[in-house]
Amino acid sequence: TAAHQAAEHGDVAMLQYLNQSVGRLFLRTPRKDGSTIAHLAARAGSESSGLRVLKLIAADPGLGAVLLRRRTFHDKDTIAHSAAVRGNVEMLRWIHATLGADFLRQRRKQGLSSIAHLAAAEGSIATLEVIVELLGWRFVIEPDDNGDTPEVVATQCEQQDVLLWFYDKKRRLREKHPG
Repeated sequence: TAAHQAAEHGDVAMLQYLNQSVGRLFLRTPRKDGSTIAHLAARAGSESSGLRVLKLIAADPGLGAVLLRRRTFHDKDTIAHSAAVRGNVEMLRWIHATLGADFLRQRRKQGLSSIAHLAAAEGSIATLEVIVELLGWRFVIEPDDNGDTPEVVATQCEQQDVLLWFYDKKRRLREKHPG
């Protein structure tokens, strides 16, 4: 729809126009996979334009709670998963401030892939650093339901810089807390 296109391109003015002319129901309508304008903004817009769309959604009581917390149908993705894949740390910080830590901790389909797993797969050290800051080190080393930790995912995806980051973090923790 036009709303989905506007969200993908971070076009706040078009979304405001559609909200006024066609109504909120049009903006709430998901795609067939369950993606809403919030998911599309988190996935596709530039870092700042995607966040502007999410802030617009949050500011509207008729949209915010419904769209920001919704999951896609198949993968059960949230906007936090999209932000982690993109390495959008500013968006992750905003999501944490707006929706809380528990929202960031949600996993995808059937207990798989936390935002830390996705950041490790994408090779985003900056995202992993922010996740540690927001959710703590334990979250970044938690296995998924298959037993794979983000470090294992980094190995599978050949993300050598991420593996070095994990090694360095663990070394520093051992030095700080010997024994």
